[in-house]
Amino acid sequence: MGAKFSSVQENLYFLLSELEKQTELVAAIYHEAPPTDLLKRIQVRQGYSNTLSEKVENECAKLKERRKSGTQYFHEVSALGGLAVLLNEYSLLCLETVREASFPHQRPHPAQNECAKLARRLKRALVLTKIGLRNRKRRTGLKLIRRSAKYLELHQRIQSITLAQANQGSQTDVQASWIANYLLKRLCMHIEKIGEALIQADIGPVATVKNYPHLKRSSTNLD
Repeated sequence: MGAKFSSVQENLYFLLSELEKQTELVAAIYHEAPPTDLLKRIQVRQGYSNTLSEKVENECAKLKERRKSGTQYFHEVSALGGLAVLLNEYSLLCLETVREASFPHQRPHPAQNECAKLARRLKRALVLTKIGLRNRKRRTGLKLIRRSAKYLELHQRIQSITLAQANQGSQTDVQASWIANYLLKRLCMHIEKIGEALIQADIGPVATVKNYPHLKRSSTNLD
């Protein structure tokens, strides 16, 4: 499809690699100190991910200028541009999660081990996205949607632990834990959106999470 299209995929690959590092910092906030150092580190990294995202969006816009809308090529480029937007939003969520944890608290998050575990799983989802970016987009997208559902199950456990220990900390600490939980949930939901974008890059805008059962059956039949 040309050098420019390859450049889009290459920059998305770099962007995903960068988000892996940012997700590592999210996992680290639950165990490392001082957290303010982590905030400075992710603030610096976020600028790079934003630049990569904008570059992909601009490249995709140029690729679509001389292409007829409604074609498979047009849909794929559009979906990859949308994927860049989603990945930049994911980066901003990582930044907000680390920022929230960087304020001084009297005690650590009540479910800190589970939170770190969830962040590590989110990183593995980004690795999977990178692997499936060049081929097998549909299968990879379906895997991401399934994983997102499992991540949300772990998030429910985090919520339960946080609620059970709500009376053991200050009001400030409890509020901070709930905000951190909310941001982690949004990261999990973004994995689903990333999966949907990959499927759309393969088969067009008809691919949505609502169509997931049908897409799963179609993928099985094709295999």
